[in-house]
Amino acid sequence: GDTVPDLAKVNARLGARTGWNAVPVSGFLPAKEFFECLAQRRFPTTVTVRPKHQLAYLPEPDIFHDVFGHVPLHSDPVFGDFLQTFGAVAARARTPDETTQMARLFWFTVEFGLIRERDATRIYG
Repeated sequence: GDTVPDLAKVNARLGARTGWNAVPVSGFLPAKEFFECLAQRRFPTTVTVRPKHQLAYLPEPDIFHDVFGHVPLHSDPVFGDFLQTFGAVAARARTPDETTQMARLFWFTVEFGLIRERDATRIYG
């Protein structure tokens, strides 16, 4: 289509399937706050749109990155449960260093992850 994704429509389908909701944010959240959202099955979704001159790559997320790159994974019940559990564990970090370690683990597994499927390693995230 030629429109920006409508989070209300996304959430109507996603929430009914797995209880997850995409919640609008204007950019990165602090790690602790991000993990607390995940623990509540709420995925912080950036609602800005990348500028035309950065269509190929943008260092920070935008609505297309989040809605088309991450949110579809939340419709899988197994992945959704994993993500909520990860968020709950990470949100209980006792020190800033532990929060940083959980953020790095998230970054290199969930954000830029690999998954084994039918005896092949595939990129996801």
